[in-house]
Amino acid sequence: KKKRIVFRTDGHRALGMGHIFHCLTLSYNLTGHDVMFVLDAKYREGLEKIASRHMPYTLVGSDEEFFSFLERWQADIIVNDCLDTDSEYMLKLKSLAGRVVTIEDLGSGAEHADAIVNALYQEEKPAENVYSGERYVCLRDEFLINQPKEFSEDVKNVLVLFGGTDPSGLTEKIYRLAIELNKSYPEIRFTFITGGGYDNEKHG
Repeated sequence: KKKRIVFRTDGHRALGMGHIFHCLTLSYNLTGHDVMFVLDAKYREGLEKIASRHMPYTLVGSDEEFFSFLERWQADIIVNDCLDTDSEYMLKLKSLAGRVVTIEDLGSGAEHADAIVNALYQEEKPAENVYSGERYVCLRDEFLINQPKEFSEDVKNVLVLFGGTDPSGLTEKIYRLAIELNKSYPEIRFTFITGGGYDNEKHG
């Protein structure tokens, strides 16, 4: 049956864009359903990415506005891709939708969700509603259709990338390290890729 599915997520330079891409990838596989993205109005980077993919979205300024939207929209499923929820927040979501799925959530609210997806955090004996480990990584199609490169004993090319925003500024640190390494290993080529949300003024 056709479902109404809400994705509550955000993306910005301090947080990164991983949550936005998670939800976009999931939404592409739910085209037979009514999908709606709900984003915090103050975070423009995530909003611009969702808008550029022509996905329906609504903006909120607080949790209370989000709850009011849910009361009007009457979602069947809420996918919450916001870190570390608390119990009060999650119980409110549960009262407003048939099912709640939370992603990479280590907060106290996660225990109230119908399903918890934590691909980054492998659990040896997860609870019945917990889906953890690499089997649940949300990969975009291009990673699924391309053939892996064969392992090479000799390192000739190093590709460095830290996502869409690199909030920890690791690109700059590795770049400076690569300059020093290249003095001893001039045969190795380093290629750096930065995302659309990378802060060039801050990190150089």
